[in-house]
Amino acid sequence: MSASRDTSSRTESFEFSLAHLTALDLTPPELIMAASFAQYQFVGLRLIPVTAGGAAWSLWADKSMMAGTKARIADTGVGVLDVELVKLLPDTDVAEFLPCMEAATEIGARHILTQADDPEFDRAAENYARLCEMAAPFGLTCDIEFIPWINTRNLADARRLIDAARSDNCGLVIDTLHFARAGCNLMELRSCPPEWFHYVQLCDAPAQAPASVDGLIYAAREERLFPGDGELDIVGMLSELPCSVVLGIEIPAETLSFTASPEERARIARESTLNLFRRSGYPESRSLRRG
Repeated sequence: MSASRDTSSRTESFEFSLAHLTALDLTPPELIMAASFAQYQFVGLRLIPVTAGGAAWSLWADKSMMAGTKARIADTGVGVLDVELVKLLPDTDVAEFLPCMEAATEIGARHILTQADDPEFDRAAENYARLCEMAAPFGLTCDIEFIPWINTRNLADARRLIDAARSDNCGLVIDTLHFARAGCNLMELRSCPPEWFHYVQLCDAPAQAPASVDGLIYAAREERLFPGDGELDIVGMLSELPCSVVLGIEIPAETLSFTASPEERARIARESTLNLFRRSGYPESRSLRRG
């Protein structure tokens, strides 16, 4: 077998998940169908809004939508990788997330995307530990995502939370955009236990960050780039993670959405990622530390 054929075979073996933010106007059944069209193995579903009044689908309260979601999962074979978004705020009552966990289990999800935006670390750590404890009987992990404009702003902050919780079902999500904008480095990834990493969120962006917080938020929520179209070291980040991580595609592209369907955007994102891997020789050209 030639080296090029071997690399192609290896990159094609990666598992992909279509994050809801990539096409937030789609209902869960519609997102599953788009993922199936674009040859994704999973989706990530937004069951709890990120901002007040934001788009989300409370499947536990909408039996028809739950039934339609389960039907599309059965029809397509596309699974649910994660549900979002659990945000631990100063006034959070962790018990309020129980219906979300029950719904996540009903649709076969594995992970809960979690953010902690609380200026008091001890309270945030206690709530995170309680969340993990509550999720454990459902077989769910609680995967912390750090974001530069919230209180858990970088990898060091996220690691501190995980170390404090000391739960077997902790997790750490690396979003390539937030990793770069938070000024994190690859050595920080290398020092983290590989069992923390279950999936990543991939996108690209210019090397130069927006100058304001509003600019950071807009770029993250509205205008990301496909892998290979920007200047982030996506391959370098992935080289410090286990090869088993699922590649979550989280690429809202408002401008492109005017001319390309969600299905087409999902297809382009997957193909762009695989093309980036082939051009870089990833992972064969790199000496991976992880198994």
